[in-house]
Amino acid sequence: MSDSGSQSQLLRITLLIGLAAFVASCTKSVYLTATDNSRTVALVKGQRVAISLEANSTTGYHWELAECDSAILAPQGEPTYAASRTSPIGSGGQASWRFRAMARGKTELRLVCRRSWENESEPGRTFAVTVVVR
Repeated sequence: MSDSGSQSQLLRITLLIGLAAFVASCTKSVYLTATDNSRTVALVKGQRVAISLEANSTTGYHWELAECDSAILAPQGEPTYAASRTSPIGSGGQASWRFRAMARGKTELRLVCRRSWENESEPGRTFAVTVVVR
């Protein structure tokens, strides 16, 4: 192979690597809130989902994961709670979760808000989305 052929092939490989890196960076995280309740969300493998819901841990109510196929959509770390910095003590804040699309498929992601000692009763609030990973 000639020097110009080698250079051309090296240029093509470099461009393909750059294109692959660009495409990988385009799979942005999806951010969901209460307004997305009952929605269907389409993801690609490796894409991340962040969910933020209003919460108030001082009332005894907390959000918990009730349903999700972790082979398709896996939780990433523990849920977090951040109290409002601008409201008085005892006011609400935001509960947040992070998930990552692991494999192709479809799963229901359902979070429920209830008191820990009331596991048998209906939850006070529910957040659910259908997640389709392609």
